Amino acid sequence: MAILPPIRCFFGSEGKKDGIYAFCEDNGIPVTVHNSDGGFATLAKSVVINGLIHVNGKLIQLNNELLKFSKAITEKDAIYERALAINHPLIWGKVAEKYPNLLLNLAHFGGGRQLEAAMDNPENQELWSNRIIELLKDKRYNVHTDLSCFSAFSSIDKLIASKDFPEIKNRILYGSDYTLLLLFEDNFDENVRQFRNKFGDDFDIIALKNPEAFLKHVI
Repeated sequence: MAILPPIRCFFGSEGKKDGIYAFCEDNGIPVTVHNSDGGFATLAKSVVINGLIHVNGKLIQLNNELLKFSKAITEKDAIYERALAINHPLIWGKVAEKYPNLLLNLAHFGGGRQLEAAMDNPENQELWSNRIIELLKDKRYNVHTDLSCFSAFSSIDKLIASKDFPEIKNRILYGSDYTLLLLFEDNFDENVRQFRNKFGDDFDIIALKNPEAFLKHVI
């Protein structure tokens, strides 16, 4: 059994593969991270960051510096502000660059709102979900995404009809996020039925084949 090294940093030191992600890469441990503009975020009005943040389309390195948010967690768009700064796909792209064999799942595909915007504007590479698509298409990396906690299907319809879907469908996972999904709808079986109907034969790819490959070292 591998022993986790005494490294507190996820990303690891500059120029070295000595972080938590290195341990996961070396041992085939899949990593799923929340990656949408909604859901949950830190309740704090400020956090100390040792790593990259995203600001206006660019990545900025902070070295144990205080990042202050403009909105309290109870204010409108507070979660979006936090997600944009510290959970943007550009940041995860740097993780993939350093750890190309890391099995990484960017959960929620950016969220329904972001995916819809990306499908309506596939040429706009600044959009959150389009950034994820670029990572999925990059064969150097082991980046995946999932469709967990989706209860509105307009963005799913557009995804299936998109020109990119055939190329990226082997990197997409079906994940229900069952307990949270029930906050939005009260019929889980109907949600699964809709996924099956919309994806057809591809449902077995996203719900069986892809998850089996993603979890191959731990099941």
